[in-house]
Amino acid sequence: MVNVGEKAPDFTMKDQNDNDVRLSDYKGKKVLLAFYVADWSPVCGPEMTCFKDDLDELRNLGINVLGISVDSIWSHKAWAQQLGIDFPVLSDFTREVSRSYGLPRKGRICSSTAMALFAGST
Repeated sequence: MVNVGEKAPDFTMKDQNDNDVRLSDYKGKKVLLAFYVADWSPVCGPEMTCFKDDLDELRNLGINVLGISVDSIWSHKAWAQQLGIDFPVLSDFTREVSRSYGLPRKGRICSSTAMALFAGST
C-alpha cells in the first residue's frame, strides 16, 4: 500500500501500442493511475470512458492519466480503440505493479476502480 507522502513505486509497462511507459518519465508531473479490473467488463468500460470524456479538462490541470489492468496489450489495443481511449492503457500482466501498490486479489480490484494521484516527484 502506498500512503500519502510516500514515494510511488516506479514501474515500466507496455501500453496498448507496445510502447514502454515508465512512471519515472513523469517525474515532477501529476499522474493519475486508474487501476481497473479488466477490459471488456461491464463496469470498467464506462469508468474509463469517464476519464476519456474528461481528458481535456484533466490535461488542462496538468494531470496525466494512465489506465492499468492485468489484460494483455492486444486486449488493451482493441478495447481502447473501440472506446476511443487515447491515453496510455498499461498491461500489468504479471500483476507485479498491482502488488507493489497493495492491490488485493492478485492485482484485481473487487468492487470499484482504484485510483491514485501522484503530484510532484513520483
